Amino acid sequence: MLVLSRDCDSSIRIGPDITIKILSIRKQRVKIGVDAPSNVRVWRDEIAPSEEDPSLPDSSEKERFPVLVVEDNPDHAELIVRALAANHLDSVTLVTSGAEALGALLPDAGSEPRFVPSLVLLDLKLPDISGIDVLRGLRQAPWLVAVPVVVLTAADDDESVRMCLAAGANAFVTKAAGFAQFAQSIGRIAEFWSQEHRVPTPAATPRS
Repeated sequence: MLVLSRDCDSSIRIGPDITIKILSIRKQRVKIGVDAPSNVRVWRDEIAPSEEDPSLPDSSEKERFPVLVVEDNPDHAELIVRALAANHLDSVTLVTSGAEALGALLPDAGSEPRFVPSLVLLDLKLPDISGIDVLRGLRQAPWLVAVPVVVLTAADDDESVRMCLAAGANAFVTKAAGFAQFAQSIGRIAEFWSQEHRVPTPAATPRS
């Protein structure tokens, strides 16, 4: 058996005619390409996950990356949750207003929030409190300062981008008009912030 490390940058040769190229190695995902003569049959077999396999993510690992989605449009909310689940992010809390978001993230004095998310996807146009005010409010809490916030909105003007970044957003993403493009955008966000981006362990909330 040939074992490759995560930082491996090489190819594997099987005999004189077959080469397996390592195209990319990411967390829990490896992409390979196979070069073989036309007379050599190449196919892929799906391997069923094993409960004993320590390399595969389990439910407890997924729970360590909870996502808060702040979105009042039910169609957009459903699409976002589905796209996150497709990228193995199943621990999603959905709220539909700014008040709900702040209620979860900024509890009353002497109490703790329901959770401290590892990622917040925030719409700007909410029915009560604007997304920019939600963003400013959560950035005032010391335990939320390092939580990544991605503004996900239909707005695409430069002023909105500047305001959100100045208020503490980590990224500004304009919602794609098409269903497939929107899903792909959420997939890229999920992959980057959960796998590529270094997210610190959430700070504990202060106790009174």
